[in-house]
Amino acid sequence: MKFTQKYFWLIILAGVVLAFVWPMPGLYLKLYLVYLLGAMMFLSCLKIELKDLANIKNDWWRFVIVMLFVFVIPPTLTYIAKLLVIKDEMLFVGMILAAAVPCGISVVFISDLLHGEPAKALTATTLAHLISPIVTPAIVWFFAHKIININFLDITILILKLVIIPLIGAQIIKYLKWQEKLINISGTVNTYLLVLMLWGIVAPVRDLIIAKWQTSLTAIAIAIIVMVINALLSAKFGRDKKEDITWMVVSTFKNFTLSSVIAMSMFGPMALLGSVAYGIVSNLSMIPMELLSKVKTKNFLN
Repeated sequence: MKFTQKYFWLIILAGVVLAFVWPMPGLYLKLYLVYLLGAMMFLSCLKIELKDLANIKNDWWRFVIVMLFVFVIPPTLTYIAKLLVIKDEMLFVGMILAAAVPCGISVVFISDLLHGEPAKALTATTLAHLISPIVTPAIVWFFAHKIININFLDITILILKLVIIPLIGAQIIKYLKWQEKLINISGTVNTYLLVLMLWGIVAPVRDLIIAKWQTSLTAIAIAIIVMVINALLSAKFGRDKKEDITWMVVSTFKNFTLSSVIAMSMFGPMALLGSVAYGIVSNLSMIPMELLSKVKTKNFLN
């Protein structure tokens, strides 16, 4: 097993820790987050096969419901949390944004790691990213337009730049048959790029997290509750254990780097804090899930 896969959780944890103990490089990295995310998306999209979307026609209604788990249920649960406990409105905007972005392409690797069905995870995340330029801004507008002016078009254009352009570029590389060497290194490179992304995303709100530690803990607690509820609901939707695991992973692991870049670019530090809360929980949940994956498969699946 590659080092980056075997110690994936530890490497991700390192990115968060570095942001807290040595924030200065992260403050510099934040200037390049758009480019880092673009590179990550490009390398990830090399694994996407658009032809696999044809598989949806045989089970289309199931993927429609999966998209509800990805895009609709998390923001709805987050809105309920706002009515109950969230007091800072910009924090809520950031959390809604994080809840409304598509699942990360890393769900393919994670599904495989946890003995799910990576092929179905790949189809789901491909579909989620293709519809995200319309669905994500619409959901953010629906839940947050009374709080802040939501420029639907600006969010759509930014998502197109960060998602669709890397996807098109990756498909061109695959058409030219230049992808083999890039795919071989993409997992390792993306793991370390993710560390840099975490460093550059968390460092700018490090002082805010510390100064508003109670608010930060509230946001993290809400993110945990939302993810657990959504994971449990989606895990019951599959037809067998492998599919249960796949849908749980797809509904839980968000492309929080995308939401963080949007929050930083458009909404400010408190919104970024909301997005980071989701991101920290999502990424660090890999620790118990990866440890769980080390249990014998038959015990895990039966």
